[in-house]
Amino acid sequence: MRLRTFYPPIAPSLIDALESIGVRTDSELLFTHTPSDIYCQLPSDYPITLLEIQNLVKDVRSRVAAPFIRGDEKLKAEEHAAEDRYVEDMQSGVIELDNLVKAFGMYELLEISGDRGSGKSALALHIVLRHLCGNADSTIFWIDTKGEFSPERASSLINQFSEYSYASTALDRLQVHLAFDVDAVEEALESLRPSLISGTTITLRCIVIDTVTPLFRSLLSASSSQGHAIMTTFMQELRSFSKKHCVTIFILNDTASAAPYNPQSVFHHTVRKPALGLSFTYMTDATLWLAKWVEPQSEVEDKETTLESDRERGPEDKYVKIDCVENLVSFPHPIRWCRHGSLMSPQAPF
Repeated sequence: MRLRTFYPPIAPSLIDALESIGVRTDSELLFTHTPSDIYCQLPSDYPITLLEIQNLVKDVRSRVAAPFIRGDEKLKAEEHAAEDRYVEDMQSGVIELDNLVKAFGMYELLEISGDRGSGKSALALHIVLRHLCGNADSTIFWIDTKGEFSPERASSLINQFSEYSYASTALDRLQVHLAFDVDAVEEALESLRPSLISGTTITLRCIVIDTVTPLFRSLLSASSSQGHAIMTTFMQELRSFSKKHCVTIFILNDTASAAPYNPQSVFHHTVRKPALGLSFTYMTDATLWLAKWVEPQSEVEDKETTLESDRERGPEDKYVKIDCVENLVSFPHPIRWCRHGSLMSPQAPF
């Protein structure tokens, strides 16, 4: 950068003197000459001291240097952000379900996948409305990619939380936006940034994308990587948005065939898996899989739904069983635990 373009400007007479000895840019001032060399080369009658030249070099260095942060300060900032993200009000209200997920609010990107009618939208709506009913200063942004959002269903679900303090204003703070392609979703997210930066008293707590599958299914092809690149870039932008603004993003996803069965499920009869390919699974922090409950040894679907966590497999593998009747998540009812795929005794209702 030329020294004449600095603002606040450097004294013009000093700029002229420096240019007379070949110092025109910040790089030449900082790296080509030492302050002592510059002082010796300047005209003897120029009214400047060596200390003033040293101060000029320090000033220019501070202007052009990249901002820095100490490693310990960066670590503390990330730890505080993680603590802020783990909030108890972004939960379903069912202890067993919340323990399985380890609190919905702790994630940046959370995938919720399952067949049509399995309760993906009902579960997401239950969580966000419960949060809105308990927090007067929160908003939720719901991106509808199919045009299937039902205000009537949301209004009916509010009745489950009528005892909450802010249930009467919850629907006013649920913003629904239609977006049928990737560009429209990105425009919707960009429209949120001004309010997030301005620091308004109302906080955006969660974004729901219902569903992500139509945005990319037509773009993915075995003969071209362009669609996969678009999907990867989009997911990276979502993560950056979530991390910068401390917003949890629920990403609802449809299913694809997993014949003869889905090895990620603890149930042998699961023949579906999340859509958009295996790599999409690793673009999110966790995946929740919803499927119709099938009674052991009967292979007959129940009206209830099982919810599995497809991450952190180990000795504590488990799922929970919930009711999704007429698109509404209803509680309480029995919870069943599964370890290493073997069905254990049902727990008592809670």
